[in-house]
Amino acid sequence: DALKPREIVEVRCDSGSESVSKLLSGEIDVLDQLFPADAIKLKSRRDVKVVEYPLPTIHMLVPCSDHAFMADKSFRRALLYGINREDILKGELLENRESRGCKVLSGPFPAGPDPDDPLGYAYDAKILPRRFEPSLAQLLVALSKNLKAAEAERKKEPAPKLRKIRLAFPADNLSRVACEAIRSQWELIGLEVELVELPIGRRYPDPDTADIVYVAAAIWEPIIDARRLLGPNGLAKSEDQLIGLGLRRLEEARNWREVRDRLLVLHSISHHELPVLPLWQMVDSFAYRTNLSGMGSRIVSLYQNAGNWRLEY
Repeated sequence: DALKPREIVEVRCDSGSESVSKLLSGEIDVLDQLFPADAIKLKSRRDVKVVEYPLPTIHMLVPCSDHAFMADKSFRRALLYGINREDILKGELLENRESRGCKVLSGPFPAGPDPDDPLGYAYDAKILPRRFEPSLAQLLVALSKNLKAAEAERKKEPAPKLRKIRLAFPADNLSRVACEAIRSQWELIGLEVELVELPIGRRYPDPDTADIVYVAAAIWEPIIDARRLLGPNGLAKSEDQLIGLGLRRLEEARNWREVRDRLLVLHSISHHELPVLPLWQMVDSFAYRTNLSGMGSRIVSLYQNAGNWRLEY
């Protein structure tokens, strides 16, 4: 018999392996926010169904404090050149397995799961992601220090010290693994880094508790979401004049062609100005045991069809 569940109890797991073993043993019926490598492995199981959400998420680092160096474009470039994004994505998150649509990005908008996917209308595929170049990263850190020292001398003020970077991340497995790898790589270029795990359910740190935060965002409509992400009142809180001009020109577009052209220009400006540090695009998924029916297809959130769920005993 198939019965409608009386209630849904959420269980929090400390690691991807723990959550997968609970799903396979029947302790839990549904597993959301699958670790990407686990999603690939579970696809071969007959007692479990893995479903990909139709819209990818964009993972990025967002500056979030008045850290003296974080406002400096050269320093933000150093941070990006100091992360081996390809290695973290393919080695740590995907565990050297292929996963369609998961890729390193050069800008803050979705690239779509495939190159000709209409979801990627705001992404300029001709702009390649910056490569991992630790020597250049170290050079840019030194340049940033010298510029700050020269500016302080001109103003007859003490030069700012490069204090440790507090990197915040949400309390989930993927964010934790990614940020531990980022910290290790930043330490290799001489930076001091402290990891700050956010409270459960929180995605953004309180003021003065972190300098940069790992964010996974659903940018479903770039024409609407661009200002929410990049604007002065948005997630990035960017006061950059070129970003502001790009956003205004986008909002003044009169037809679809102008919208697309101006989004590609905004991608280019974001690539150079780095109001956020783009990391990678992920195709998120959930898994459920096959004795659960009524999940639905092409759903954008797990509980979208919860009223139709039926458990077979």
